[in-house]
Amino acid sequence: MIMKEKKTSELVASIVFGVIFIVAVNAYPLWRPYTQGVVLPSLVLALWAINLSSLAQLAGNLSLLFYRPARFNAAVQLVVSLTSLVCAIVLFVVFPLDFGAIGLTWLNAVMRIVFIIGMCGAGLAAIVQTVQVCSPRLTYKTR
Repeated sequence: MIMKEKKTSELVASIVFGVIFIVAVNAYPLWRPYTQGVVLPSLVLALWAINLSSLAQLAGNLSLLFYRPARFNAAVQLVVSLTSLVCAIVLFVVFPLDFGAIGLTWLNAVMRIVFIIGMCGAGLAAIVQTVQVCSPRLTYKTR
């Protein structure tokens, strides 16, 4: 089985974005008043899942900067996919958004569909990565 190796610049960019994202999401009390009621206080109930997923991505990319065998990469991606699945499920259940506050109530249904699509995507990715981890001949695609 062949998989694409991430470039160092992609990993570094993902790490930088991840750190900024984690700081921004956890600064929730500071920016919530500016959301005009769209982001509900129930976001704090989902913060653990958002942080879990973000930290898994951050730790995975940091480890891939120094150690990049194909099987390890697939295992890291599997963990990231599973934590993303958990995050999408928690966000769907908690649903810390209310677009009715700005007159866009229909967007609540759209966002629920987006979360369902996210769950399907993360679940499919986890299946693919499980197959990759278990594959006896996992290699990187040559450029």
